[in-house]
Amino acid sequence: MQTQILNEAQKHILQMFSFCKTKDDLERLQDVLADYYENEAQRQLDLLWESGKMSQEKLDMLQKTDLHKLN
Repeated sequence: MQTQILNEAQKHILQMFSFCKTKDDLERLQDVLADYYENEAQRQLDLLWESGKMSQEKLDMLQKTDLHKLN
């Protein structure tokens, strides 16, 4: 088995989860993390849209594409 070294973000997340004493605490922290990543994904999508790398035309084309065939 290979040893994996945790990065600073991973260490911090583990430390944060150590403060969760109840299921409610855990669910609230999970909600905060989910909200963060949802906002980050939206921010990245906005950047793609503003730069022209994503457009309604490209989105429509993606919608018609069978993504399983891309592998």
